[in-house]
Amino acid sequence: MNTNCLAGIECPQCGSEGPFAIAVTAVAVMHDDGSEYVESIEWTNTSNISCMTCHNYGMVGEFEAQPNTN
Repeated sequence: MNTNCLAGIECPQCGSEGPFAIAVTAVAVMHDDGSEYVESIEWTNTSNISCMTCHNYGMVGEFEAQPNTN
C-alpha cells in the first residue's frame, strides 16, 4: 500500500499502486536553458491520471483505493 505521495491511489482496472502519469501544477525557476528546480507539485481529484502498467486513464478521484472489506 502506498504511504507517501501516492497514498490512497491505485488503478481501479489492474490494482497497480503506480507509477502513474498525473497532470500536475508546479512552480519552477526557469532559465533560457532549462529549469533550476521544481517545487510545489500539486494535483486535485479532477487532475488527469494514467496507469503506467495497464494504461487505464481517468481522473485522480477515480483512482482512490477502495477499502478492503475482507
